[in-house]
Amino acid sequence: MTTRAAWRIARAWLPVGIWATFIWGLGSDAFSNPETSRILRPLLQWLMPELTLRDLAPMIFFIRKLAHATEYGVLAIITLRAMMLSTRVALTRTIPIVLAIGALLAVADEWRQATSAARTGSGTDVLLDVSGIGLVVLAALVIEIRFGRTPFRTRDPGGSNA
Repeated sequence: MTTRAAWRIARAWLPVGIWATFIWGLGSDAFSNPETSRILRPLLQWLMPELTLRDLAPMIFFIRKLAHATEYGVLAIITLRAMMLSTRVALTRTIPIVLAIGALLAVADEWRQATSAARTGSGTDVLLDVSGIGLVVLAALVIEIRFGRTPFRTRDPGGSNA
């Protein structure tokens, strides 16, 4: 492997590492329900002052659960991108790897949260995380089938897919 190829692979995978670290941080006690509610509740009350605290609780719950699918959806996008930029394999062969990376991080994060006094680990949250990954993978497949183009696949100067 040339230095140029190694650099290209490292550049492709660096965002995955950064985003996985960000997700891991979101799973810390600093982002537990009481902590994030201290931010979300005032924001929602400012946006919708007519709502009571009782009305806001389900909204905060929904936002927190939507965040799971969203953050893992982003992880899937950048992992899929890294796979497409650093390998020559077909999209369908990258899907198990993208799912495995995301699912392993989700399970590890929820496992860690289960041992925390401020957090609770949840299998439902893992399912939400994996659903975010699944939606991105499905969208990538639709793009490839419908438009005949693999997302993130580029051509190198030599003319072969890389």
